Amino acid sequence: MHISSIMLHGFKSFGKKSIIKLGRGITGVVGPNGCGKTNIVDALRWVLGEQRQSVIRAGRMEEIIFNGSKNHKPSSLCEVTVTIHNDKGRLPIEYTDIEITRRLYRDGESEYFINRQPCRLKDITDLFMDTGMGSDAYSVIELKMIEDILSETGENRRRMFEEAAGINRYKKQRTSTFRKLEATRLDLERINDIAGEVGAKVKTLALQLKRFDRHHKLTGSLSAMELTLARLQVHTIAEQKAPLLADLQAARGTRDSEADEMGKAEQEINAARDAQQQLEQDFQAANRQLETANEEHNEHRRQSAVWDEQIKASEGGLARIATERSREESGLAERQAAAEQLGKEMEALVPGAQEQRKKLAATQEQEGPLATAFKAAEAALEETREKHFRHQRQILEATARRQ
Repeated sequence: MHISSIMLHGFKSFGKKSIIKLGRGITGVVGPNGCGKTNIVDALRWVLGEQRQSVIRAGRMEEIIFNGSKNHKPSSLCEVTVTIHNDKGRLPIEYTDIEITRRLYRDGESEYFINRQPCRLKDITDLFMDTGMGSDAYSVIELKMIEDILSETGENRRRMFEEAAGINRYKKQRTSTFRKLEATRLDLERINDIAGEVGAKVKTLALQLKRFDRHHKLTGSLSAMELTLARLQVHTIAEQKAPLLADLQAARGTRDSEADEMGKAEQEINAARDAQQQLEQDFQAANRQLETANEEHNEHRRQSAVWDEQIKASEGGLARIATERSREESGLAERQAAAEQLGKEMEALVPGAQEQRKKLAATQEQEGPLATAFKAAEAALEETREKHFRHQRQILEATARRQ
């Protein structure tokens, strides 16, 4: 059994995909410092399941992914595949060539493959257990491991010798068995606690079951008694029902007659309401007519007052005209007396007759306008009297309508 090849892609300084072919015997890798010789050993440890960052010389696991250079972009993942030729059947698997692959993404997610089939990290560690090819086995020896071998403490040497002797598998199985036994013991203790709790609950439930049985029996008896009581109540109700039904029929007949009477009364009430509404409308119309008559009466009163003033003014004018007429009549009498005197004197005063005639003609001309004014005043007085009588008649008619 030997390693036939190692494929590195994106692991530390291996930005591009690189394949290292290994044959039987010893294969040496020679190069200057810093060319990445130790990265091959780190890749071999990492693909075999190493989880300690310090062993593979990284502060964080993501630092092993290629970070890029001037001519290459950073990688998003790193992948290492080691091919093992299992010609002697040291590995417990039926394949002759076995490919172990490990892949890591920048988000921290890891994937493991055996012959390109997904698997667990435990499957890989169990596959290489006690074969000397584990991640911390003696097959990969570095300077620190040589110091551990030559040191005075025997713990590291004993671990390497146990690995070489092939008892690590049994020790891990023993540790796993003890861990399972401890877990089983804890489970048994928990089961005992649960059994105690369940036992207490069982006792409580048994007591509740007895109470439930008693309650069931009492409920059955109560149901039978309730049925008997119900039958008795039904019989009693049936006996009381007959007279009540008769009373109900009589009450229904009375209710129907009362309903008819109520219908008639409602009709009468509606008719009375209609009549009341009509009376209210008539009353409102009468009020409106009364208000109109009052307004007309007030208007007539105002007009009557105006007409009274006009009549007073007309009477005053008539009085003045009468005074002037009497004055004119007296003047006329005086003129007639003067005329008679003048007639007498005319015969004696023939020479002045012509002059007196002229004076008489002038006097007659003055009397004409006064007669015309007197006739006009008499006509105005008559018209004013007629208006006064007409207004008095309208006032009497308005008063009669108002009453």
